[in-house]
Amino acid sequence: MPAPSVALSLFGVQFGTLIVALGFTKATSLWRPALLPILFLVPYLQLPHLDAITYAPARGVLGGATIFTVVLYVATVLVHKFSYIAQGPTSSAGGLVPARKDELSAGQQRNGNSGRVLSRLRFGLEIGAGARFAATKWPVNNIPPFSRDDPNFIPTKAGFQRSLAPKVVLSWLLLMALNFVPPNNDSQTSFASRRIPILSRLDAVGSEEIYTRFGAVVGYWLVQYILHIAVHGSMAMAAVALGFEVAAWPPIFGAAMDCYTIRRFWGRFWHQSLRHGCSSIAYAATYHGLSLRRRGIVGRYVFTLLTFTVSGIFHVLLDIAQGIPWNETGALRFFTMQTLGIMLEDFIVTQFRLARGSRINTTLLKILGRGSGKPAASLHPSYHFLSLSLP
Repeated sequence: MPAPSVALSLFGVQFGTLIVALGFTKATSLWRPALLPILFLVPYLQLPHLDAITYAPARGVLGGATIFTVVLYVATVLVHKFSYIAQGPTSSAGGLVPARKDELSAGQQRNGNSGRVLSRLRFGLEIGAGARFAATKWPVNNIPPFSRDDPNFIPTKAGFQRSLAPKVVLSWLLLMALNFVPPNNDSQTSFASRRIPILSRLDAVGSEEIYTRFGAVVGYWLVQYILHIAVHGSMAMAAVALGFEVAAWPPIFGAAMDCYTIRRFWGRFWHQSLRHGCSSIAYAATYHGLSLRRRGIVGRYVFTLLTFTVSGIFHVLLDIAQGIPWNETGALRFFTMQTLGIMLEDFIVTQFRLARGSRINTTLLKILGRGSGKPAASLHPSYHFLSLSLP
């Protein structure tokens, strides 16, 4: 069997295990932790077969999906303990409000102890594929609406397909075109491992390197933006065509004009596909494992740090799946540094609040670039920090 087929088949086994655990096992079943080794084993077995996939976006998407399925399994099956009978989470360990007892009883009466096989498969697929839980009672925060003018607007299935199809086709065409761009001969020198750290060698960094780094950041995030639109859009169109709700597939990205701080970049603009998986594990570790106070400042930043740490570990493994040696990936450092940036932002906001009182919003937004009325200018604080911290 060709290597790509093997890699895809292994992912199918892994994702099928997730669906079976969600749809066919009880919340307290010992089968749930017993199946976890399969989830960990698949990325290891898949790695040599990924190397044979020459198309980089396909290798990255398949490797990323396989690794994230492990995170999603831990979050939905073991932490939240989603159950078909409850039609939702049964544990608050990950920060979600469990299904109420009266809802649980209603679910048991509606579905019975066994339930139809197709219904159970559908439930597992909806939770497993819809990582943002957009059409449930437990969506992630700040999901972008279908229309900024009417946040409650949900398009028809036909309208959804018509509006999304051109974006998906254009995104895939752009990705294929980028695959034919010849490599830059100077890239090995410009992006050598020794030049990845920048804050520790600021005195040796020249203007040319700064411009190169800023340009690389623009290129990196643009490619990631296009890739996510292509993959998410393809999945959304297929899901809706198979009969799933349009409401479960809102836009993957927020508005660029909303990302004028690091917190808002990650919280409102950038895709939220990883948020439930990463934050639920971090929530359980922070408030149940470490028993920190939920509304305390220490708990808040420890939770933020652990969320980015889980995301960083995921991206380290993703880099390895794409052929980057583990000692050359700076993903973990990059994501954990976002906590530092957010803490600095919060400190500045607090100082302005103390000094300016009710004028904090106007004053701060002017400093951040929004006051000029030019949305592009508002990107500069988060953009500069991402440029300096991105490996």
